[in-house]
Amino acid sequence: MKSLFRVIRFIILLLIPSNAYAINKNIGKGYCTLRHPVEFLTGNRNTTCESQHLIQQEKGGGHHLNTVWINTHLHDYLDRSSARPWKKQRPMFRLFGSRNLERAYMLGTWANGFHFVTYDHHGLGKLNLFRWDAVSHLVYAWTSLVNYPQKELNYLLYQISLLASGKKTQILDALLGIVIDLIEIFVGLIYSIIGIFVGAIFHPFDTIRNIVPGTLLIITGTAQGIWQFLTGSLCLITFGKIGGCATN
Repeated sequence: MKSLFRVIRFIILLLIPSNAYAINKNIGKGYCTLRHPVEFLTGNRNTTCESQHLIQQEKGGGHHLNTVWINTHLHDYLDRSSARPWKKQRPMFRLFGSRNLERAYMLGTWANGFHFVTYDHHGLGKLNLFRWDAVSHLVYAWTSLVNYPQKELNYLLYQISLLASGKKTQILDALLGIVIDLIEIFVGLIYSIIGIFVGAIFHPFDTIRNIVPGTLLIITGTAQGIWQFLTGSLCLITFGKIGGCATN
């Protein structure tokens, strides 16, 4: 059976050469820039979007297919939020799961929108469709869906906190992002359903390996979605006095 899977995978990859699905970083950065038009037109920085490691370097994440493009204001928010996922937060109960499983969880729980491609640091990217196992696709789809409310709410609250302190904000981009992110997630769910079948065929052993830790990460991601939404709502209701409000 193992040999059969390898033969099928070899034939498919032979028909789809590596350079056919390698994606230039300018495509990812360019799309990120276009989906944040206000920040692009009014920002006072050299760039609208930055490359972000999903698993931090100090945690052994490396540069290979471990980054995505996110806008700089979102990058700042994630660095300054109460959770600070890009600095210190690791998924609970990852156990013996694969690196792609952890990347899927981090993306779904913390990164706004839906990311179809992971990139080498300032290098080429590849579609996750063929690289992730079935459980990683499932974890990403579920955590993206259940964390959508908290990610949009808390990012908008961050913009409001900037406005309250007299700093430059991207509130219009944040409001546009609520709609754009929802569209991306809708397309992403269809993409992930396909990915579950593709991942099971291409990566059967990683799929089996990730069943237990993936189930635990689905529970963890759901808990994060509920908790972050509740703390964000408290922050909104109490005008920043209580809850997990980001600093600016």
